Amino acid sequence: FYPDAWVAITRSLLGTKAKGMKRTAVGGAACSHMATAAHVIKVIQTAGMLAWYYTYAPSVLSLSALQAQPLAQLGLGIGLVLCGQIFNVGIYTAIGQNGVYYGNKFGAPLGPWCTGFPFNVPGPIGRHPQYFGVLLTIAGLTVLAWCPEMVEAGGVVVSLTWCSYYVVTSIIEQTENTERKIED
Repeated sequence: FYPDAWVAITRSLLGTKAKGMKRTAVGGAACSHMATAAHVIKVIQTAGMLAWYYTYAPSVLSLSALQAQPLAQLGLGIGLVLCGQIFNVGIYTAIGQNGVYYGNKFGAPLGPWCTGFPFNVPGPIGRHPQYFGVLLTIAGLTVLAWCPEMVEAGGVVVSLTWCSYYVVTSIIEQTENTERKIED
């Protein structure tokens, strides 16, 4: 990860507006650009997953397939998705866009250090609550889609592969320097 390169790209995107801006303002813009990129990636991931299901397990995408699931499966799937989204909303509420999107690396203004929810959850969950939320959401969606056709088509492998990318990213972030840049 090359935060200075991302900030340089942001400066070039801002053009002449960047000339009079402080490092913290450019850092905040870099966070906004990172947030936009992350949301575009999420749209691509979602479209890719829907295309995969449409191609290999199309019945999973029907409302009737969802309604045919046992209540326990529906409850577990919905519960996992909701818990995952509680963690995702919690992280944005706790540290905001600049905290979520590498403001400490870009020199963006940051709020006070957060020790409340979701960071107060024990273990690796509290260290990476956003990734944990994503993993719960993917697990919940996998449970909701679970049927013989999905399993035979390799849907579980796709979900586990998708989850592994988040696990690897969290390990990489765990080993990085997390000091806050304070410049201007």
